[in-house]
Amino acid sequence: MPRKNSKLAWTLLILIFALIIFVLYFFFIRQRADVNPFNAKTLEAVDFPLYYPTYLPPRYRIDSKSVNMPQSGVVVFTLDGPDHQHLYMSEESRPDTFNFGGYYKEFSDLKETVVASGTIAVGRINNGQTEIGSLATEKTWILTNTGSGLALSQLTRMLNSLVVSH
Repeated sequence: MPRKNSKLAWTLLILIFALIIFVLYFFFIRQRADVNPFNAKTLEAVDFPLYYPTYLPPRYRIDSKSVNMPQSGVVVFTLDGPDHQHLYMSEESRPDTFNFGGYYKEFSDLKETVVASGTIAVGRINNGQTEIGSLATEKTWILTNTGSGLALSQLTRMLNSLVVSH
């Protein structure tokens, strides 16, 4: 009889372990998967490609309900983080005559990374109180900023993970 109880205990232990793995995956790992926040109406409203990140900083998630167009040709959305922190992302048509290099000189702790789609620039503004990241692709300028103390490497990794929304 003790063998039967032992097998039942092991079966229950394995089921509990599997349930814990599923819950951890669903609430933590799955949040980093591709989450396209743009609906067809938003995609049709602009004449440039829209991008979304496939990597998010730990404990951040895209707030799909935050996507809006505060003015014609500008799309913004929010990534919600831990402790009510927010990371803001805006996208607009890449300007033809903008001096990106001059703009980036305003960043403290500037780090630039060349990627296939352009150059990622990250740094700090507002006396170091705001982390900012920029990626100018061939047709789209993506800006992101937060005052949450996020590591600049996290902004670089997130900007490097951007994919075009279809």
